[in-house]
Amino acid sequence: MLSVSRRKTVSRRPLSSLKIAREMAVTIPRPSPAPARTSALQNLLRLVVVLRVLAPEYRTLRRFIRDGSNDGAPIRFAARLTALGPAFVKLGQMLSTRPDLIPPAYIEALSRLQENAPEVPLDSIRAIIESELGKSVETLFATFDAKPVAAASLAQVHRATLPDGAIVAVKVQRPDMERLVCRDLDAMEAGLGWVGRLMPRRLKRTNLRAFFAEFRRYTIQELDFSHEGRIIDRFRANFQGRVDVKFPAVYWSHTSRRVLTMSLVEGVPTVNSIRLALRRESVETLFHGRHAQADLVGSHRVVPIKSFA
Repeated sequence: MLSVSRRKTVSRRPLSSLKIAREMAVTIPRPSPAPARTSALQNLLRLVVVLRVLAPEYRTLRRFIRDGSNDGAPIRFAARLTALGPAFVKLGQMLSTRPDLIPPAYIEALSRLQENAPEVPLDSIRAIIESELGKSVETLFATFDAKPVAAASLAQVHRATLPDGAIVAVKVQRPDMERLVCRDLDAMEAGLGWVGRLMPRRLKRTNLRAFFAEFRRYTIQELDFSHEGRIIDRFRANFQGRVDVKFPAVYWSHTSRRVLTMSLVEGVPTVNSIRLALRRESVETLFHGRHAQADLVGSHRVVPIKSFA
């Protein structure tokens, strides 16, 4: 654990729900402009790499669906997606929620993409925090754990303590993530365009364009942690006064597009919690809300244990 001496500073407590809207209007980072698109040549070169990796796996998947052969195919497919980069990991995670498209063995292999992503070195994490928030880690936090509590495809989470003593979870985006994700999204979109020109009738019979548009929107939005913070604040306001549902408080003074600081909430992963939630009527309230949002493929999302006691 990185431990530093405490400095005299103004206490920054989480806001009450009555002040959320006012605070959001003042301190929430404004959305950044969309990243520049990659060139047609860059898209072509990247697409060639992707096709060389995934074309054999697609043929294997079709044989697997037909006769169930090659037991190692699902694990190999997941490994190929991981090697291609974060955008393909997110694609695999989304596919893991679609048993109507791929067989159960592939679902199981792709669901593991949520787990045990390689850790980013602490020096890189410190550099991102200090670049985003404009202060040193020692000034921003009284303590900051060197070992992350979770590492996912887009970010990793560290436990820390604010100068006022509040225990928080600090979610930090991986280095160069936006460029890598947008590069691959542009290549996917270019490939889909070429498929449309070569096989327009076949493409029209599918919903691939709509699927990719939603996938792109969702993935780009997920890169903006300030958007995630606004969703959390909205939920906190909507469920003000409920004792059986709990959401973390966002510390906007320690939050930006690539860093999200929240009060630490102990719980269980979302995938494990859904079965528990179905036993309680609180989940019905969650999904009846107009602003309900769930990241069913993110293992870093948790539901408080006491919600199901």
